[in-house]
Amino acid sequence: AAVFLGVYLWGRTAVRVHERPVAAPRGAWWPDAAWVAGLLAAWVVLLWLSPAALWIAFGLMLLQMHVLGPHRGAVAVALTTAVAVADGLLVQVGPGDPWTGYVLGPLLGAGVAMDVVLGIEAFVRESQTRQRTVDELTRARRHLARAERERAVTDERARLARDIHDTLAQSLSAIELLLRTAEATIGADDDRARDLVGQARGAARDGLAEARRVVEDLTPTELERSTTLLAALHAVADRTASSHDDGTGHDGTGRRLSVTVHTGGTARPLPVPLET
Repeated sequence: AAVFLGVYLWGRTAVRVHERPVAAPRGAWWPDAAWVAGLLAAWVVLLWLSPAALWIAFGLMLLQMHVLGPHRGAVAVALTTAVAVADGLLVQVGPGDPWTGYVLGPLLGAGVAMDVVLGIEAFVRESQTRQRTVDELTRARRHLARAERERAVTDERARLARDIHDTLAQSLSAIELLLRTAEATIGADDDRARDLVGQARGAARDGLAEARRVVEDLTPTELERSTTLLAALHAVADRTASSHDDGTGHDGTGRRLSVTVHTGGTARPLPVPLET
């Protein structure tokens, strides 16, 4: 018994099969098979010395399947079962005693040991497969989230580009035109130049307000001041015409600017994103 226990403890430190993946090869001659062979030899001697050692057979079968795997482990279990049956029939059964228990007991124990180990390992494999599936789904979800963020950034850049083109760019163009006209009238008509500079400052304030609106993603100023989209369009038309007027009702080329809004149908409220 001391030898059997010593071999078992040595194998627990040398053969760390519980740290290996289930799919890893098992049953190498050293130290896996050597450990099982040493335990089997010590158990046979112990069984010859004491019939009570027969109770160790079931635990030994579980260990053999776990260490050697489903193929070599089954061979070791079959050998252990044969030794247990032979010991029961040749040594322990007496004249007139029923012998079926000494045969069916080891056979049932071998079947249960094989089923338990194979079932547990199949469950572990299924769990690992599911975990790999979950990991793949997690990676795919992260990839989709990253792609969605990149798409959102691209859409936001496109929206900002449209907003800047529709608002800030036009305001800057109006400011440049007014200042250029004012520069041409400095010294000749200072009052007119001051009036044009004042208009340029107003256009600059409107551009600043638009810039803040773009940053804060608010609705356009005209929509905030008006109750309908039609009124907001008229406000934009009036502002555009006045911003290009040089103070005499002309745009500096002798032509009067006229910005008109034509609509058809009945005006009705629309969703704010559509109005914007």
